[in-house]
Amino acid sequence: MDIFNRPPTQVPPIQDTAGYSYNDMKALVRCSLVHISLDSGDRVPYETVTYVWGSHADRAIIELEGIRVEVPSSSEAVLRRVRSPSDDRMIWIDAICINQHDLVERGQQVNMMSAIFQGGAGNLIHLGDSRSADVVALALGSLRLVLQDIEEEANDQQRQLCEMMYDEEGVYRALSSSKSAVPTTEDEDNILGLFSLAWFRRLWVLQEAALSVRNTCMGHDSEFELRDVLRVAAWIGLRGQDGSARSLTESPGRASAAQMFDIVDRDDGFYVRGRDTASLSLVDALDIGRQLETTQPQDNIFALRGLLADSIARYPHLARLVMADYTKLLWQVMCDATRFAICESGDLYPLQFISHRHNSEVEHDMPSWAIRAERPFDVTQDPRALFGHFQASGSRGIDPLELSDTRYSRVLRLSGVVVDRITNVGQPIGSALWDIARDLEDALEATKVQFANTDPLLLTDALLAGANVKLEHGLDFSKVLTASPDAPSTLFRSTLRKASRCRRLFSTATGKIGIGPRSLQPGDMIVILFGGKVPFCLREAQNDYLFLGQAYVKDIMGGEAVSKDTVPRTFDVI
Repeated sequence: MDIFNRPPTQVPPIQDTAGYSYNDMKALVRCSLVHISLDSGDRVPYETVTYVWGSHADRAIIELEGIRVEVPSSSEAVLRRVRSPSDDRMIWIDAICINQHDLVERGQQVNMMSAIFQGGAGNLIHLGDSRSADVVALALGSLRLVLQDIEEEANDQQRQLCEMMYDEEGVYRALSSSKSAVPTTEDEDNILGLFSLAWFRRLWVLQEAALSVRNTCMGHDSEFELRDVLRVAAWIGLRGQDGSARSLTESPGRASAAQMFDIVDRDDGFYVRGRDTASLSLVDALDIGRQLETTQPQDNIFALRGLLADSIARYPHLARLVMADYTKLLWQVMCDATRFAICESGDLYPLQFISHRHNSEVEHDMPSWAIRAERPFDVTQDPRALFGHFQASGSRGIDPLELSDTRYSRVLRLSGVVVDRITNVGQPIGSALWDIARDLEDALEATKVQFANTDPLLLTDALLAGANVKLEHGLDFSKVLTASPDAPSTLFRSTLRKASRCRRLFSTATGKIGIGPRSLQPGDMIVILFGGKVPFCLREAQNDYLFLGQAYVKDIMGGEAVSKDTVPRTFDVI
């Protein structure tokens, strides 16, 4: 009996049969499978479920269509928790409603998840089994106290939470207050316990919560709104800037919940305020989800598709590039996603987020130009994108139709000009201020730059990647790097760390000084690629080129090296 046999536009919620209390741990969970057409305006109401699968080795038995079926233990626990003792309940739960053994079906259902979650009457969030019951129970009282603080502050300032968090231009505010982020250390521990639950570390839950009309958290014997939890997470992030509740402020789960707030809270969320659902660019979605967990690396793209609704509607010919397809190899998924991001952006901005942690990675099986979405950002190995209002390629742009062509899927064909070559490189600069101080002398020596013979402002400009701070602070690096946190050079030191961390100083054939990828070698090229806001570094590989990352070189950042008459060169990047 093929219980999954149905047309591709139908989803199979299961009907959790009434008559058993969820506290009756011995009663077998009995369900029936009901096929529902998403195209029907009068379909049967159903609810979706968001939860953490857990280990694939943990299995349990339910009865489905009169047949005993083995399912993940977490799925059985969810059904046991949500079933009603008096009414049948229609539930869509992925581990059971999707045939997990059919890769094609899995892809089809993932591509329908936007419609599935948006079409549901509500989303039930299962935070964990009975072992998490005490954690949730303790957190509820503390959450209420923080929510009360938020309401009081909003009334005092006569502003909504979003207005307290962001200024008119969307810039995150620093909120000064005499109050701590949470009332007591006990409350801090209670809320930290909640945000330590595995649900807050999973990538899939981002779009599932964002797409749903209502999200209800379910503890072992309690229910409460996800919106309240997310507001607390965002508030603690805002208030915690003064150093209070540090362990909670720095909690990965709390940070994830605060980012979720921006795409879920329809009243105050940055990306969803005044909209029915959030819609992000792929680059923004990747930035929000880059520290979250998935079971399969392809899901770092597939789990975000539901957040790209506006771009998919605006550019329907690009939709295939982010379609969930579990028969594709990982490199194909990442290359297609990178093409989507570039065409969506209309320029090469997404390439600013590509870096290689060491030289052996450059010639890895993954094409050098692909966004490495399958791995989390590592502050000790990955640089931040260079900041600044640069326009290195001037008015010369990309050809989106050519870039979206996947006939040569491992090759990204770009146009531009070579402007210089690397002659010497320094050691990679570390991630902490003392690393920068330690590495600077080696970097200067390796790049054949003598501080005494070089304009210190030019050197400082390179290390800051052109950031607009007072360069005179950099004339005495030893003084700057050991300054107290409240010294005037704090901004300088912070900017220095962001710009130079995990990069190398280099000198060029024309005598310029710059900063670029940690994978740089002598002989690599500095190029202006049309559509790029910054210069990039490429490496020749016979007739093709390897992409290394972005660079900063003074006097070529504003389009000085190109004009409308510049004859372009073609770079087939592999």
